[in-house]
Amino acid sequence: MSPDPDRVATLSRRLAEAEDLDALLDVALASFEELWGIEHSMLLVLEEGTDRLVTLASHGYDRAGVGSEVVVGVGTIGVVAARRAPVRIGSVNTAMRYARAAREEIARKRGSERVAKDIPLPGLADVESQLAVPMLAQGRLIGVICVESRTQGKFDHALEASLSVAANQIGAGIALATPDSEPSRDRGTAVAHGLPEGEPIRVRYYEEDGSVFLDGEYLIKSLPGRILWRLLVQWRDEGRYEFTNKELRLDPALGLPAIKDNLETRLILLRRRLEEHCSAIRMVKAGRGRFRLELDRPLELERIQAVL
Repeated sequence: MSPDPDRVATLSRRLAEAEDLDALLDVALASFEELWGIEHSMLLVLEEGTDRLVTLASHGYDRAGVGSEVVVGVGTIGVVAARRAPVRIGSVNTAMRYARAAREEIARKRGSERVAKDIPLPGLADVESQLAVPMLAQGRLIGVICVESRTQGKFDHALEASLSVAANQIGAGIALATPDSEPSRDRGTAVAHGLPEGEPIRVRYYEEDGSVFLDGEYLIKSLPGRILWRLLVQWRDEGRYEFTNKELRLDPALGLPAIKDNLETRLILLRRRLEEHCSAIRMVKAGRGRFRLELDRPLELERIQAVL
């Protein structure tokens, strides 16, 4: 079993040319299809300090599923994370497909705002083949890449070897994503903005777990939720619309770990969730380590304090 050196080299060059982590993720999954004919793929990262993997990017599915979670040790993806070793399935049985469908149906039926936090994992309802490989860097698990096909036996040993090499390159890119030289200014631009018109976006934030709901629909939780709430409050109260990664990293209220905070991946997760579910709020790049918040509707903010 050996990787395809020419295709792996092509992918490696493309990854090296990606201007930032956001571009690297899209280049990687698109290249899987172009170079190896893999039409359906997803990339999940380990949420530091938890036993959860979070979907950061996907390719080829009807829904992106950004923000969906997998517990380490559960299912094909979770087992790969726990063992840090690839798993290849040539014929997905009916029971596995039924289990996935059942989980998604439960998520759809949940209506209460406090429990509607299960984002369905992207996936093929009629999947026949799966291959999942770990992303490793500097001796630690970064995440998992999973590819799927409707064809039995689609993925062979050679492809497993190639994707394993590619996954570690991508993992290294994610691990090294923190900019070494961010803008010298700690704060973004604080300029009064014109208030948008229209029906307000009802934003409800739960202190307990950082959950954010927009117009009653669950968007995100944990660190990305805390970041979004901070941005929206400052947009409303201070008129700010431009921010820097550095100021977020230094904000003690966000509770980022001192080492390996993975801020860049959390910002990508937040931006992609907004793109998928609320086009009226956008996070737009404004240079290296900077972004701009754009809103098409006014805000109605409500903070639910944690119950002691």
